[in-house]
Parts: sequence; structure tokens; C-alpha cells
Amino acid sequence: MAKKTIAIIGATSKMGSATAKIIAKANYRLLLFGYDRKKLNSLAEEIRITNPSVEIDCMDCAANASWEADIIIPAIPFSVQNEIAQKIQTEMTFPGQIKVTVIREKRAVNIAR
Repeated sequence: MAKKTIAIIGATSKMGSATAKIIAKANYRLLLFGYDRKKLNSLAEEIRITNPSVEIDCMDCAANASWEADIIIPAIPFSVQNEIAQKIQTEMTFPGQIKVTVIREKRAVNIAR
């Protein structure tokens, strides 16, 4: 059975990076997107050091990160959720809604430690 692919949009935020670190411990392929490419590459390298067998790719845009994902996690500010959701929805390979669940950043960061 093929690994599920998870896209994390906003992976360079505190919540996004904490989420990526947690998910990297499981058997998933990760597609990370964030606007700060240097920070994104640094996060990916940090994850690879702690989880050498992880499959992880840094993506250039939210839509590209999402089109092949089985699960999309938007770790983005509320103010841009609709804009990003519209971009992602055009690239999704299946019809459906994008459900955004917000968790407290502090809790996510503490879990990742």
C-alpha cells in the first residue's frame, strides 16, 4: 500500500512546523509549502535529520503542494484562509470541501517538543 501524502500549507508558521515535525514521525509523505523558502528548506532539513527515512518535498506554491495530496492541512492565518482555499480547490483531484480546523499554536508547538 502506498504512503498517504499530506500537504501542509503554511509549514513555516509555528503551528505548521510543529505539525510537520509530528507527522514526519509517522509513515506519510510530506509536501511542505511556505512563503519563506529559506525557512522551509531549514525545516525540511531539520526533519530529515531527526527522521532520516521521511519522504519530504518543499513546494513552490500552495496549489502545487495540494494537487497530489490525500490530506491537506492549512496551518495559515484566518485572514488568508479563503484565498488559499480557493487556490487549492482548483487543483484538487477530487471534489469536496476544504475544512479548516484551527488549533492553538502554543499547544501544537508543545506537542512537537
